[in-house]
Amino acid sequence: MFDSPEFFFEGSEKRLEIDFNLDAKMSPVNGLRDIPRPMLDFLMEKSGCCIKSAPENLDFFDAYVLSESSLFVYPDKWVLKTCGNTQLLECIPYLLQEAAKRHMKPRRCKYSRASFIRPEKQPEDYRCFTVESQLLDERFYGVLGPSETVILGKSNLDRLQWHVYIAHEPSEHINAPNATPSPPPVPTYNFEICMRGMSHDAASKFLFHDELKGLPEDSEVLQDHNLPKLLGIDRLLVHRNTDVAQDSAIRMLDGYKFTPCGYSLNGVLKSTLLSIHVTPEDHQSYASVEVSGPVTEMVDVIGLLRETVKIFEPRHVYYAMTIEHDETGYAANLSAVDDLLGDFDIEHVNGYTFSADEAGELLTHGAEVAGSVVRYFLLHREDRPSSPIYFIGKDAPIAQAPSSPTSVMEAEFY
Repeated sequence: MFDSPEFFFEGSEKRLEIDFNLDAKMSPVNGLRDIPRPMLDFLMEKSGCCIKSAPENLDFFDAYVLSESSLFVYPDKWVLKTCGNTQLLECIPYLLQEAAKRHMKPRRCKYSRASFIRPEKQPEDYRCFTVESQLLDERFYGVLGPSETVILGKSNLDRLQWHVYIAHEPSEHINAPNATPSPPPVPTYNFEICMRGMSHDAASKFLFHDELKGLPEDSEVLQDHNLPKLLGIDRLLVHRNTDVAQDSAIRMLDGYKFTPCGYSLNGVLKSTLLSIHVTPEDHQSYASVEVSGPVTEMVDVIGLLRETVKIFEPRHVYYAMTIEHDETGYAANLSAVDDLLGDFDIEHVNGYTFSADEAGELLTHGAEVAGSVVRYFLLHREDRPSSPIYFIGKDAPIAQAPSSPTSVMEAEFY
């Protein structure tokens, strides 16, 4: 039943990232990490998911495996990533209340997601990015300044679009005479890979119904410590800085098999996070890999991409690089992204054709706040059949996505 078109689960994730200012005199050192577990459970309930794992004794942030994806809690940052039919924006008012109790105020919100396969299955407020953006504006009214939104990519049936919303703290708040000085934000990067149409062999590694036969389909997840090594996931994070790599090793956190199928994993390399989520059913196969952290600890993202496509063997690969919080501004950010990805070509990933769309600059509101740069790319493989991908419009019957050649994608703003 779960591996037929009648059963549907949306693998594509929504991602909410909120940065906060800590009051140097009043805020606790651990900031948001001081939020008690019962309150975290409540926030996840409001979001439409629950915590499945609560690891302890991490140095830089807390990482939780959820029933639908992952939660990462830093002293001054909240990263919630959820798939399925979740409503993660519903937790925002309660999270802001918890932050206020700790004398913390939001300074930036970024909400991003790829296209949904079946948007009509989402809760009403999550079927259209315009509505989601309006909801975010309402949540941060009077707290953050005007937002900027961008949609990257064409809306063809066989193309994922990349949706990004960003709002910053108003410059008048930063420059207010009685404003508490905050340390400058640390430049960060975010590299996300979304994949559809995994090969049958790759997808079958994440189908556990035979292995777990006898367990009810709604049973608790089963932790698995060996699968990351067997799949080669333990090799994904490699630092570009060899000095850092010598004294660092990836720390695997909670690789989980879901019954009857599906897989989630959180990993940590120093203060860099790794998040992997897999929806393997043939009619809706989807996988994502995300790595995020300080630019000073940036991993080899090209090597990460190369190893990722070896593991998942997808037909379509979409990936986005975002660089935030760089006080040198947009020009320097753009140069940094181009240095990383500008010379990337098809020789890096055999069997895939490559194209890059135009950069989308998310404009800042005030000279004091750095710009954010988003680069969005497409890889497309045509030399083998893949698991069928079903793209279903709101009123359209099920249809297999056409296999069209890769083309340069365009940025669409609204």
